[in-house]
Amino acid sequence: IDANAAVKLGQIEKAKEILNEEAIDGIRQTLQGSRSDTTIMLALAKLLFDVDQWSRAEEWYRKICELEPHGFACNAMADICLNRNSLFESAEYRRKAVEADPDNMAHGLNLAKILMRTGKRQEGIALLRKRAEKAPAQIGRASCRGRG
Repeated sequence: IDANAAVKLGQIEKAKEILNEEAIDGIRQTLQGSRSDTTIMLALAKLLFDVDQWSRAEEWYRKICELEPHGFACNAMADICLNRNSLFESAEYRRKAVEADPDNMAHGLNLAKILMRTGKRQEGIALLRKRAEKAPAQIGRASCRGRG
């Protein structure tokens, strides 16, 4: 909680201090035996990512992706892989993000972009077309919800 508050205030160094190895080990021990509680893992992974501790964030995002299909976690793993220039691994996680959350337009667009970067241009273009066909319907539903 303190690390999250520090991140929100832009105090990244303070957040890094709070997220020391002892704190992480404490969370690890708390989660032992509770493999299904990914909410805590997700919060920790996001905080670690936000304070540029990507290798530590990766550990937690990987655990989440192994435990359950989670669009946000898989998309974050894809970002980490992309940062390491692991394009094909990034594409795998982008695909998992779309499978976990098929209605998320951003996941689909991210997958299309990485497919094209990895040489699967036709598949990427086909996905973009499919997303574009869905977009007007989704935008229409969103604007209708905003009225009234």
